[in-house]
Amino acid sequence: MLRNYIRIAIRNLWTHRTFTLINVAGLATGIATSLLILEYVSFERSYDLFHQDVADIYRIRYNQLNGEGELAAKATTVASVGPGLQQAFPEVASMVRFHRSRAQLSYETPQLVRRFREDNVLAADPSFLTFFSFPLLKGNAATALRNPTSIVITQTLARKYFGNEEPVGKTLKMTGGYGDWAGGSYRDVSYYTVTGVLADSPANSHLSINALVSFTLFSRGEAELSNWGDSFYTYVRLRPGASAGGLDAKLPDYIRQTQGEASKDELQLQPLSRIHLDPPLLGEPGTNGSRLMVGVLLVVALFTSLIAWINYVNLATARATERAKEVGVRKVTGASGADLLRQFLLEALLLNTISMALAAGLVSLVQPTFNELVGQPLSLRMLTDQVWLLVCASFFAGGVLLSSLYPIFVNITVQPAAVLRGQWGAPARGLSLRKGLVVFQFVLSMLLIAGALGMYHQLTFMQRYDVGIRLDQRLVINGPATTDSTYQTKLNEIRARLLNTPGVQQVTASNLIPGKPITGLSRAGLVRRLNQREEESAGRYYFSAVDYSFPQTFGARLAAGRWFSPAFGADAAGGQSVVINETAARMLGYARPAQAIGQRINYRMQQTPTIVGVLRDYHQLSLRKALDPIIFELGDAPDGYLTVSLRPDQLPQTMVTIQQIWQKTFPDSPFSSFFLDEFFNRQYQLDWTFAYLAGLFAGLAIVVASLGLFGLAYQTTLQRNKEIGVRKVLGASVASIVALLSKDFLKLVVIAIVIASPLAWYALHRWLQNFAYKIDIEWWVFALAGLLAVGIALLTVSFQSVKAALMNPVRSLRSE
Repeated sequence: MLRNYIRIAIRNLWTHRTFTLINVAGLATGIATSLLILEYVSFERSYDLFHQDVADIYRIRYNQLNGEGELAAKATTVASVGPGLQQAFPEVASMVRFHRSRAQLSYETPQLVRRFREDNVLAADPSFLTFFSFPLLKGNAATALRNPTSIVITQTLARKYFGNEEPVGKTLKMTGGYGDWAGGSYRDVSYYTVTGVLADSPANSHLSINALVSFTLFSRGEAELSNWGDSFYTYVRLRPGASAGGLDAKLPDYIRQTQGEASKDELQLQPLSRIHLDPPLLGEPGTNGSRLMVGVLLVVALFTSLIAWINYVNLATARATERAKEVGVRKVTGASGADLLRQFLLEALLLNTISMALAAGLVSLVQPTFNELVGQPLSLRMLTDQVWLLVCASFFAGGVLLSSLYPIFVNITVQPAAVLRGQWGAPARGLSLRKGLVVFQFVLSMLLIAGALGMYHQLTFMQRYDVGIRLDQRLVINGPATTDSTYQTKLNEIRARLLNTPGVQQVTASNLIPGKPITGLSRAGLVRRLNQREEESAGRYYFSAVDYSFPQTFGARLAAGRWFSPAFGADAAGGQSVVINETAARMLGYARPAQAIGQRINYRMQQTPTIVGVLRDYHQLSLRKALDPIIFELGDAPDGYLTVSLRPDQLPQTMVTIQQIWQKTFPDSPFSSFFLDEFFNRQYQLDWTFAYLAGLFAGLAIVVASLGLFGLAYQTTLQRNKEIGVRKVLGASVASIVALLSKDFLKLVVIAIVIASPLAWYALHRWLQNFAYKIDIEWWVFALAGLLAVGIALLTVSFQSVKAALMNPVRSLRSE
């Protein structure tokens, strides 16, 4: 019996292969889209879940007063927080801290020297490798960081420095990064023995690690760490059964006990598994995802699947009249309702199975391109987890049933006598349902199109926005790894050489560049006007160490006063003169920049410098962030970055010359550079990925919806074939017939536009709240989305309408 059902199902699908092809194409596209989205969502939600007892691990979030008198959420704390919490609260079973830096590592033998600049070099508590579950390929997790001269490196670094040699036991020289005060002098060069090899950091980890050294390297221990300010990432593991909410409630009292009753700072627990998708804190060790983006993409997956299933419902109910005779004859010959239910359900399952198999093939085909777009190593294997398998199976099985039951109900309620007398037609409610579903399809499509257009408009606005300084044609060179007593001389030497290079316009040294978050030791602390009472408002400001040519190199402009100059001895004396930005001037209570000139402020280590200039505001970070108050200090030799302003007409040769000059000046430091505009725009990478995905899936959704509309138009022309023939015989033009067949569908699309526009406006308005600087939502976004929807619908319907209008009426009237 089952074999007979399958044979009949295959025959029906083949006989009506146009409808089969439309259904399979729509369902396969919709399912493939959903699978790609579910891959991405599964990956984003999997961050840090590989750690053992992940549910008990929390990061300490530090909310600290900023320059606006508000609490700014930071990912870092002072060194004493971790040990203090473990000692004060029995709920805390263990804690670990680490600090991030970059350093130059080198492996030197008489035969070769391998030297590279490495990011993500961590100094951590010795318990780091037992606290977290990063796979250790070589070495002992309990002892690898016990000794002051131990270093643990990743598998990639092991191959990079040692090739196929055994890395454990080898010596690496570290220049910069983590020095130590020993014997009254600062040691900037250290030698470490490799005691372990880590597997490369998993792609779904919020921490990226290249090398690990131990806090035990510091001869002054905790006293040394206390001088590093709030630059430590602190994590705690709670005892089994301990309440995170209960501990959170105790932390305000702990702050008052340790910092005084007047303190407004806060400590909070942040679950490890939520860090990646939570809004980024100041000083995040990596790039965060977006819980909003994940949620929106899940809605897009649902929308696209709904559109595909609606196609199936619409086409099945549209063919109800055509299949009524088949059902009537089968009922007369003894088929029961259960028999018909099994037959139609089997057809639906067969069609959906074919579509799912084709969807899996489509996903495999586009997977490399999709992975390149989102920048993640995704695959269908990510959906093999039991939970995701259950979700996917339930989702698609539910969709198959929901999309099949109503068409089945319409077909099996056929009255055989009425059908065989030619008196049965599709129920009126079926026509109303089809129209409602078409409207619903295009509402969903319009939401996706308008959303994609709005996001593209905002991101284009951000990239074209004048951030207050010049980013183009600025080459940034990472500073040398070591800054010994010769650094000042070498800095002056390389600056002079570069300025004599024909393609170079300006050169400046600074410890920060636009696009680089100001965190940790770059915090200036509390700042107030001189003689301002302590109980009056004082906020936290940022500071940046710069040189004399900073404004000229970056194209920054002064709002009042002057920039640092060798002509003023107080500038070079250090700590006597500062330049502030306009935001800092407002925070200090000066209504106009000129009012700040000549005034003195009280800040770090009780210094009282004079404000000599006010720099016009520029955006240190993306337009998601409000402007920060910044205090600029003249550095003796800022050692973070060297920024070179280039002439565009001589770029290739100038780049070669710059590298040669660097290698002559700093032969022990590898040349490492990047262009500032590309670096700054990386802040928008996640937003652009979101916009590209929204645009891609909006396009796929409209394609799927158009396939359904094409099928309905095709079915309509078949049902009205004889009417069209009669109209042509009576003199109707092709244009009038096309208008007749198209107008009903276009009305539905227009209704969808009217419904979708306010919904799209609300969704865009909510999304734009994530940006401090944003576009006004303009009418043309919805007009363009509407025109696209109408144009695609008109093109889809007109294809069938024109084809029907051009058909010879003799063919349609021959049977009459």
